[in-house]
Amino acid sequence: MLQIMKYHFRILLRNREQMFWILLFPILLGIMFKVAFSNISSSEIQKPVSIAVVEENNSDALKNIKTFLEKTELKDGVALFVPTYCTEEKAVSLLKDQTVDGILYTDNSASDTVTLSLTVSSSSSDTVRMNQSILQAFVKQYNSSVSAIADTAKITRRT
Repeated sequence: MLQIMKYHFRILLRNREQMFWILLFPILLGIMFKVAFSNISSSEIQKPVSIAVVEENNSDALKNIKTFLEKTELKDGVALFVPTYCTEEKAVSLLKDQTVDGILYTDNSASDTVTLSLTVSSSSSDTVRMNQSILQAFVKQYNSSVSAIADTAKITRRT
């Protein structure tokens, strides 16, 4: 058995094409991937998303949203959202000046739940569009969570 292994190893050493694909190609491919992707995480530093929150009322839900926005972090203690609490007119002017990426409204029209709505500008900047996508995902997740909790509470009350 040992003789057969030695024989195949000698044949492998003589065949340069197989040597390249078995030994050198994986090493070269690994080096190329290391060079290409070594700084991929440091090239896109995520900055906080600036948002204007319209304060129409001072409800408990708005206080909860304020707390959540202020305590959500990216990493290393950097806040994900930088909220600015203001009136609707001020929020619209901040959005036009591109000081904020979106305006967050609370809607108390439903009796049991408070839903969020979002207004964003049509900007061509990739960073602004990415921040707007983050805000849209946040609003969608918040509204679906609130409606799920409200539905569960309704079912629990019935039983």
